[in-house]
Amino acid sequence: NEFAVQADLLPSLSFEYSILDFFIMVNETHHKTAPVHMYAFQLSKQVVHLITKDKHSSNSSTFSIPGIRSTGSIKNEVVKGVSQMKLRSMISIDLIAMSLDASLIDSLLTAQSLVGNEVSELVEVLSYSKKKSTTTATATAAAAEAKEPVVSSSTSRVFKYSIDISLDGLQVSASSPSALGMFRSNLLEASISNDDDPQETTTAAADQLSWKLQARNFSLSLDHNTVQDIDQALTNNKEDAVYQRNCLAYILVDFSVQNCMPTCTTANCQKDTHAHACDGNTPTGAIFIDFSRIQTVMQPIALGKLAEMYIYYDAELGKKKMMKKAEIDQLSANTKRIVQSISSKNEWPKALLQEEPQSLLENKTICLHVRRLGVAIPLNSQSDLPSSSSYSSSEHTRGVSALLLSVVSIEFITKNIEKGALQLDNLAVQFVKRFDQNKADHFIAENHPRMNQVSLPSI
Repeated sequence: NEFAVQADLLPSLSFEYSILDFFIMVNETHHKTAPVHMYAFQLSKQVVHLITKDKHSSNSSTFSIPGIRSTGSIKNEVVKGVSQMKLRSMISIDLIAMSLDASLIDSLLTAQSLVGNEVSELVEVLSYSKKKSTTTATATAAAAEAKEPVVSSSTSRVFKYSIDISLDGLQVSASSPSALGMFRSNLLEASISNDDDPQETTTAAADQLSWKLQARNFSLSLDHNTVQDIDQALTNNKEDAVYQRNCLAYILVDFSVQNCMPTCTTANCQKDTHAHACDGNTPTGAIFIDFSRIQTVMQPIALGKLAEMYIYYDAELGKKKMMKKAEIDQLSANTKRIVQSISSKNEWPKALLQEEPQSLLENKTICLHVRRLGVAIPLNSQSDLPSSSSYSSSEHTRGVSALLLSVVSIEFITKNIEKGALQLDNLAVQFVKRFDQNKADHFIAENHPRMNQVSLPSI
């Protein structure tokens, strides 16, 4: 019950991927309309080994990919005279935990670059070959139909699907001599579908692909790199949103992204920063980004620690890249020879070679909503120190002084990156005497005394 694949990406880099405990079950149930095929799938464990070799020794970096489970159904039915195949699927992925260092990051980037370049070259060749063969077949069929028309009563079957994906969470850490970066999240959910429910009110057109991604307690933190902090961060309860206490800096967000823009139903609303239901012209091809909460804390020394961490990784990755440069150049030349032997680019149309890549944001309406934005800079010297048992909990509950920037609401919309509108409500900057970063309401200026405050009700 094990499957393994091994490949030598470079003379100094090998890749090994193994699957453990793979299980799949399919059964058929009979309904009044048509039979339904149910399936269950489970992949308990996946392991990736990246082995780097030199003249004297070899090192192996190993990380595990969590278990994956999926259940769903497939059925055939006829809707409004059209035959449809419908897929309903739910995919669940366990918590992803990973500790990164410079060697592992370099191996991952090298593997991605090598495999990605080769795959893109082959896809480009196969795509052109497929287009060419399809064009020839279409022309032949059209000529035959012109000579002898054929009437066919059958129609092609339409494939409809609805897939829900959930990830239990992320815990990724990266350390340098001076700081520890922690990337965490709780449950992440995503859905993708081209089968709209006719009973639900939706702005999407029929057969249009709709998708949504949402996450809660999505956090990135920077902390002192001490043994005590690393142990506490790794053993911290998964339900805790982010290791906040005495962090040098962190950002915590709740957000959702979808390709369907909600409409405002308020009567006589004059705002230009969102779509209105009364207009009747809800934009298609829209991207709606909603941040229901953004909390940021940055200690005064955090920028220096972040710069040191960046310089460390940039130097280490630069050294490893130079060591592999000759091998990568040789492999790139071999790949180009293979591609040219499959199909000569001299035969390709100039329009295909000169086609400029289009931006993903072109001809799209982008709408951004942000609620409860708070950015705090603690001003007490005690907040710069690593956590210790001598620092009593009463000092935390009393809070520290801080400079606070808060915005209750931000709405922004842009069409084709040419026209835009922005509105900020209740923007405030103030010095607060008692700020506790573990309390969400302390990030909003309304919950503090109005002394030492600059307030802008609306921009």
